[in-house]
Amino acid sequence: MATPHTKHRVQVEAIAAAGKHLYCEKPFALSKADAQAALDACKRAGIVIAVGHHFRLMPSMRVLAELKEAGAFGTIMHAEGNYSHDWLANYPADSWRMRAEESRAGGMTGMGIHVLDCFRDMVGPMKRISALSKARALKLPTGDTTSALIEFENGATGTLVTTMKTPFAWRIAIFGENCWAESVSETRAIVHRAGKEPEVIDRPADNHLGRNLDYFAKAAMGQGAFPIPPAGILQTASALDAVFRSADANGAWMTV
Repeated sequence: MATPHTKHRVQVEAIAAAGKHLYCEKPFALSKADAQAALDACKRAGIVIAVGHHFRLMPSMRVLAELKEAGAFGTIMHAEGNYSHDWLANYPADSWRMRAEESRAGGMTGMGIHVLDCFRDMVGPMKRISALSKARALKLPTGDTTSALIEFENGATGTLVTTMKTPFAWRIAIFGENCWAESVSETRAIVHRAGKEPEVIDRPADNHLGRNLDYFAKAAMGQGAFPIPPAGILQTASALDAVFRSADANGAWMTV
């Protein structure tokens, strides 16, 4: 299902009522309330629910996940994320994607949502967020550049940036007490350890979006669970909602 974001809740509820397994594109919902209602409908129907959060499966992000699983970071203290590009800068003005109600807080629904989900996957649930969204170049009603400060439930901090009018940028960096590592492209990660030269790790490209769909298909056939449980889907949607509310309130802290 890849449809206007504001339609997701009613469509998920209808699909659940029909007893069909569901793969929903991101963002799953634009508010915590809608996300919870949609997930409740899926639970009542006993269907598999999956979301298109596939950036966490990129080869470079798997390097970071493997470091975490091995305990290489130690205590994770901070996360930095930036996903920006100008691919939508010349999108037709009458496209649903450019409507204020569909693309709130600049590039958050198209780009920043991926950073939020990678943060959830690597660091854990988010507690509160302070965000600003500004119209710098495109003069969009909901802005083209958004930045956010994040506090995680475990005490770590994070920063997020996304802009819709700059050459392509992708970076997720995880700072731990023992080392820090960054994903700088789909396939390249760089690991930094005290007293050593940075270690550049290049992994073969793969179809990480396809693997996400494979996980969904296997879960639908009863061959395992989709990697992101409903609680994780809700957490990412709730964090997006907090970004929207904070940006609307000129940066006030909002609970996730």
